[in-house]
Amino acid sequence: MFLAIRERRTLDLVIPDSIEPYIGYKCLRWDGAGSLWSLAFHMKWPQGEKATATCMRGRVHDAPAPNCGCGIYAAHIEEASRYYAPDRVMIQVALWGTTHIHWTGARGQFAYPQKILVYPDKPTNHRMARLVAELYGIPVSIETPDPVAIRRGLRQGQ
Repeated sequence: MFLAIRERRTLDLVIPDSIEPYIGYKCLRWDGAGSLWSLAFHMKWPQGEKATATCMRGRVHDAPAPNCGCGIYAAHIEEASRYYAPDRVMIQVALWGTTHIHWTGARGQFAYPQKILVYPDKPTNHRMARLVAELYGIPVSIETPDPVAIRRGLRQGQ
């Protein structure tokens, strides 16, 4: 038994924990010129291709790294709703590749928007949502995954 464990350690295989992406949520800033930007970092979300994580601290390693806070973040809907405002876009995002799960969400190696969430009970720039959907090739959804959690998150963030 000890020999089998020792042999496995020397193989250095990377096996994914899941074949399904982690689905989370983000608020992004719309620049009015056709691009979405991260609220935390000066990162433009690419149109028509996946976003790839890099270490924003200038460290040289694959992102996300376990001992660093780097990676593309996506939060649970309740947490992401705290950052919603009419000049921002709430998106559902898929994370894949190396992914670290945290209590408020996850950070991953790759990401791509899945859909835009529009809240029927909150002021929203519907024109902006339609433009973003067209440019990024994703649908607009007026349905929310968990209305109670979203309202609770919006109340906490305002």
